[in-house]
Amino acid sequence: MAMGWPSRSAPERSTEVLFATGPRIDASRKRPNEGIYEFLDRSAKPLFGEVRRVLNEWLAGLPEEAPRELVPRLRSNDQAFESAFWELYLYTAYIRSGYRVTVHPQIAGSTNHPDFMVDGNGTRFYLEAVRVGTAAADVAAERRLQDLKAALARQHHDRFELSMLYWEIGPAPLPTNALLHRIDSWLSSLDPDALFEALSHGSIFDNAPRFPWRRDGWRLEFQAIPLAADAIGDSQSLVVMSGPGEAQVVDNPTGVLRVLDSKANRYGSMGHPLVIAVMSNTEYPTEDYEFEKALFGLAVGRRVDSIRDPSLVRIDGHWLTRHGWRRGHTPQVIAASCLKPWLITQVHPRLWTTLEPDVAAPSQPDWLSGVHIGEDGTSVELGSSLETLFGLPPGWGG
Repeated sequence: MAMGWPSRSAPERSTEVLFATGPRIDASRKRPNEGIYEFLDRSAKPLFGEVRRVLNEWLAGLPEEAPRELVPRLRSNDQAFESAFWELYLYTAYIRSGYRVTVHPQIAGSTNHPDFMVDGNGTRFYLEAVRVGTAAADVAAERRLQDLKAALARQHHDRFELSMLYWEIGPAPLPTNALLHRIDSWLSSLDPDALFEALSHGSIFDNAPRFPWRRDGWRLEFQAIPLAADAIGDSQSLVVMSGPGEAQVVDNPTGVLRVLDSKANRYGSMGHPLVIAVMSNTEYPTEDYEFEKALFGLAVGRRVDSIRDPSLVRIDGHWLTRHGWRRGHTPQVIAASCLKPWLITQVHPRLWTTLEPDVAAPSQPDWLSGVHIGEDGTSVELGSSLETLFGLPPGWGG
């Protein structure tokens, strides 16, 4: 992705700071409509204080002018934050592995610039960081849902708490006054003591009374859960849990393949291999088998059989299609799922390598977990310690 960083490996260090130092006093959990940056910047929990320190340290190791472009993205919405964080993570990891990293290098004959050129260990390659994004319409819908959750979380009740299911998110923000008035009337019609006694003999979520709400494209349902005697009068937050009201269709491989396709031929003839690093922080975690499907396609039978005979492929992948191999110029993909700043020592990025014959792949550092496809299936060789890589103590973040 194009960035405004200088085209040099720049030994000078940046003085830009992402998070101001000093104590925080708010240790409450992340709010429904609160961005990642806003949460990290206000949280008084020690873990997130450590995250602030580490990200400031990483930024200080960048080329002098780089944070002028990167910091605004980290302070922006969650999508921009994750993209910028992934680039910062990769830059730091390769630098600490002893590689030389040039930011935003020039490509002869192209006006586009990959994120990095990486030199070291007898190898040179271009590295492009990309995030599996969400459609703009889905981002807007999620924002409306989070705004509703935030409004409901601000309400309190001394005898009931609610769970909320949602089937449909409307095309416009939901006015909450009418909804809250109806919920209050409904709760007033219930006898909390009798209900608590009745529910104590069976499944609460099967038997608790329900209140449906359907208006302006929104379809919601609430369940009333009476408070135990020792919790009465504590002014509990009204809605304590929420989730989708029906099973969601999960298609993570399509999103991974889409971003790989968008980068594979963006730069034309490059002279060195292009490695694409994919962050997929999807709502439902992207598993190794889903990355495998995106890279090698969907096939009949065992993976090793389709590798030997591509005609067994039914849905094309990034590298292997029903017509054979392609994209040998992008011989490796780095894949990370559920990678957050507070999980940098726990989430091990995977290194996938094409199995196309006669294609040479770059030498990579050992913190990447290598994926191997063999007769007995797919296996992962866990990379070296990420705590050691980033100079963090054992158990950091845990």
